[in-house]
Amino acid sequence: MKIIAAIINFGPRLLFQRLLFHVHRLFNEKLPIEYNLLYLDKKNNKPKWKTNIENKLPNLISERDIYKKEIEFKFLNESRKLQIPFKWENKKWTKLWAYNLHYFDWAREYIEESVSKGIWPKDSKYLEAIIDFWIDNNHVGKGYGWDSYTISIRARNWIWLFIFCPKLKTDRRIESLWDQLCWLQKHLEKSITPNHYLENLITLIVGSLNFDGEKATRMLNKTALTLKKQLDYQILNDGGHIERSASYHILILDRLLEMAFLVEKIKGVRWEWLTSKLIIMTEWTKKIRLINGNFPSFNDSPKKDAPNIDTVLSFALSYLNKKNNNLTGLRLLLSQLNSNNYDLKLINLENLNKEVDILKNTGWTIIRIGNGWEVCIKWGSPCCEEFPGHCHSDFLSFDVFYKGLPILIETGTSKYNSSYTRDFERSGEGHNIIQISKINRQINKKSNWIEPIQVWGSFRVGRIAKLLNFESGKDSNGYIWTKASHDGYKKLGVDYERSIKVKLLPKGDLKLFIVDNLKCKYPIKWRQNWHEGPDLNKKVLKQILKNTKVRSQKKLKNIFKKTWTSEGFGIRKKRFSLFIYGIFPKGENELFLSIKLKKDLLNIK
Repeated sequence: MKIIAAIINFGPRLLFQRLLFHVHRLFNEKLPIEYNLLYLDKKNNKPKWKTNIENKLPNLISERDIYKKEIEFKFLNESRKLQIPFKWENKKWTKLWAYNLHYFDWAREYIEESVSKGIWPKDSKYLEAIIDFWIDNNHVGKGYGWDSYTISIRARNWIWLFIFCPKLKTDRRIESLWDQLCWLQKHLEKSITPNHYLENLITLIVGSLNFDGEKATRMLNKTALTLKKQLDYQILNDGGHIERSASYHILILDRLLEMAFLVEKIKGVRWEWLTSKLIIMTEWTKKIRLINGNFPSFNDSPKKDAPNIDTVLSFALSYLNKKNNNLTGLRLLLSQLNSNNYDLKLINLENLNKEVDILKNTGWTIIRIGNGWEVCIKWGSPCCEEFPGHCHSDFLSFDVFYKGLPILIETGTSKYNSSYTRDFERSGEGHNIIQISKINRQINKKSNWIEPIQVWGSFRVGRIAKLLNFESGKDSNGYIWTKASHDGYKKLGVDYERSIKVKLLPKGDLKLFIVDNLKCKYPIKWRQNWHEGPDLNKKVLKQILKNTKVRSQKKLKNIFKKTWTSEGFGIRKKRFSLFIYGIFPKGENELFLSIKLKKDLLNIK
């Protein structure tokens, strides 16, 4: 049933495209290299690098070059020391760790640190050696290094290195870079996930801008048209990205801004269609920014693996308003390439945030109730149905923050590889929602808890619940309220609706009132999931348990568990979770909670 639902969501066209993509990649791996070289059109395709940017950049102070015997790589909170020669792919590493090695993000970060200090990296000789080592040991079309997404990240990093550190350029490295761009153009990830496709297109534009020749011009013009269409499809009317992940939205915005600076400098234009998207994406980013640079963690949204939200907002304003907003490193150098030939309406984000921001197309509500309290509610479409791979089963989940610290928070995302950890982080069990199950007649049989979004595998999704109704407002008692319903429990004959009300009390505490209403055709078993922030030691969960009520049921069963919450890959902080259980009879049932979250109880200054 899961596979059938996934096929229905995906549709025959995208299913065929994905199958074709994977078959194509399999052939590339198995066939001789000579076959793969045909994609590159080597006879009539001589690359020529442009040099119209490097001489506009400030000179860097040279320091003595040294060789390192080994270099330490740290990705996903895992460190390894490698020494040339080493294998680019190792069975002891996770696939994502190996991908990170191929990305060369680590090289850009290294250059970034040096450029911020105004010096040429003193270990540049080693960096040159490792680029050449990659070329020697990663043959065209073979291995992780030639996956389309990997090329998209690495090729762009090499371009920035060659632009800002011209000493790294050689004819051989330029040729390899051009080969990667030509390969990427023939292997676009149209059917994988929307953010991957955008990464492909951004890289082709950035790459083609830096090469002369007829093929580079065709690559630029064709890709720009495709990117325009994709942004029209992928960027929602409220400015959010279609995958409804704050992390990926921030990452894509950062990539588009880098590209926009180069387009302006090299082509002397600002594409109006691109600027309009950058404006609404920037406004959306400002709306979801929480205290201390936090943001909602719905779906796959690892905070530590996205660029700093404040840095990206400053970068965006530097482009849109033509001024430096406290930038450093490569972003600062890029902002200095800004021309002054355009009269633009300045973008002011100072007073953009409201007490309540309702992102209608994204399906989120951000409530800033005052005194440091922030509540984020996910009530809308859970994901892009055609590309649901980064989706979690978190329909009508919510998070509560106090002064930027999580008080009630979902589990987050700490890994992508198939595992119990991945399953739990995507499941309804890992979010602040209610779930239902049939009543088991067999005492020892485990409950089969229904997921609002049927997640399975690392990136698979089956049936996706639909939003039925959404309302919000502010009542006469000062409560800000949200009410929504979905059809995720229709399978067991249950109509479900959740109401959330919040109010700031005179002493600065938060009043939280939640009602789960379930109208049942048959008796069902229910489980309400609560997840506390780290270091709170059940302080909030005990209050929730004490104040959760069900009519006609005086005592509810419960279990406290040690779980975790994550802000990034490989990062997990211990915390406690509470699961409350019960039975609802046929008819209309209410499970309600009225709780005062006291700032003194939380012991947060």
